[in-house]
Amino acid sequence: MENIKNFAEKDKNINLSLMFSYKLDNVIIRKISFLTSPSYSENEWGGYYYIVEGSRKNFLNFTRKYHLSFDNITKTSLGHYKVTCIMVG
Repeated sequence: MENIKNFAEKDKNINLSLMFSYKLDNVIIRKISFLTSPSYSENEWGGYYYIVEGSRKNFLNFTRKYHLSFDNITKTSLGHYKVTCIMVG
């Protein structure tokens, strides 16, 4: 890990983003951010997203290996892939 970008705690909801460079299956995971919503209690809603950098071919192989749904994947402004995972309690 290179550094922790930010950390904030407010009303029992925690927002945490970690920036790093982790190579996995020919792609690089650059960031993971944990999400919560102040409109729900801390046990009802949450999730995370991570940013993946790599060629389209390598990313498609990554999605197949880890059974990722394209409903949860968007492109970032830099051309990377944002994979969002929401957990409802």
